[in-house]
Amino acid sequence: MYATYHLQTDELSSRVIDSIKDVFKNQRLVILTEAAYSEMEKSKRNLEYLARIDKAEKDIDSGKGIVKTIAELEKLADE
Repeated sequence: MYATYHLQTDELSSRVIDSIKDVFKNQRLVILTEAAYSEMEKSKRNLEYLARIDKAEKDIDSGKGIVKTIAELEKLADE
């Protein structure tokens, strides 16, 4: 199970901790600061972006790309 809780430190009470313990019985938990969470999400997005670039490069190498000359692109821009 995956869950994200966004709390201020003053909202972290024993009641909240008990409810989290009830939901995640006998599981290990990781608590991150918002800065660490944001950095983790940024890294994930970067990996996804790099994977898309790799796929696009493979598509082009296998002939799935569209090839246009500069003259053809200029003609399209003038239309």
